[in-house]
Amino acid sequence: MVRTATKKKPEPVVEQVALPIDDATVQERQVAIRVLTLGTRQITQTLYRQIVEEDVIDGETGCLRGSIWGWVNLHDKDCDELGGHHHVIWEDNEQLKRSCSLFSCRNDYYKGLMSELARMSVAYACFVALANKKFPGQEDNVIHLTIKGVHMSAHIPREVVDLWQIPGKFNHFRRELADVQAKGHESDFMRFRKLTSVEERVKDLQSTIALEPERVASAKQQVMEQARDALKVASLDPVLYTSHDQIYAKMETLADEIATFEQNWKKSYKAIKDAGQLFVAVSGVWK
Repeated sequence: MVRTATKKKPEPVVEQVALPIDDATVQERQVAIRVLTLGTRQITQTLYRQIVEEDVIDGETGCLRGSIWGWVNLHDKDCDELGGHHHVIWEDNEQLKRSCSLFSCRNDYYKGLMSELARMSVAYACFVALANKKFPGQEDNVIHLTIKGVHMSAHIPREVVDLWQIPGKFNHFRRELADVQAKGHESDFMRFRKLTSVEERVKDLQSTIALEPERVASAKQQVMEQARDALKVASLDPVLYTSHDQIYAKMETLADEIATFEQNWKKSYKAIKDAGQLFVAVSGVWK
């Protein structure tokens, strides 16, 4: 079989032309910047630093306290420790002020609310234990809660953990008793305790299991004392709050306040960021 070579298609010819100089132009574009001025004179960095500094975001509501003019890109060595923030120029009753506004709303007021919620959670955990309930995903003496979108962790009293562990301990004794009675011979535990007979071990287990109601009652009394102490620390009346449902309702109210504060702060910070940058003169001379 004879193969014939295929011809390549010719490359298209691009015609080169000269552009008339009258039709060619270089376009200039201008970028608008917002300059901070006082009257007709531009404010300098030196004058900017003399402006009264006061928080524009209310520390207890998260809302803005005045109208935002914009923010300036002036930072000092202390700014590295603050995290995300803006240096804001704002107006308060016809007075110009400046503010260093943080992206994070974790101020002292916010931390106080979270601390109060944690104190309530201790009392809540106590009453949950007294109702013979546990928390899902519990880790030793730490509980994790999400209330109205607010995430938190709290350490719970040792007495609460002890109360939760009692059923498991006595269930272990019951299983061993059933095992010893069924097999009729000594167990590893018997050899460890140097008990001489199956009958002796059976009696020992039966007397231990009989103590469960007493142990539970004693543990509940200790947890109740912890609950009352936690209520007092959380500024709640131990007489009025006697169940985990009551305390949880109070925690929901507080969590609503925390969530609202967070949302207000985020909204305020976004308004600051969206206000845009203001420029001040580099020179120390007020021109």
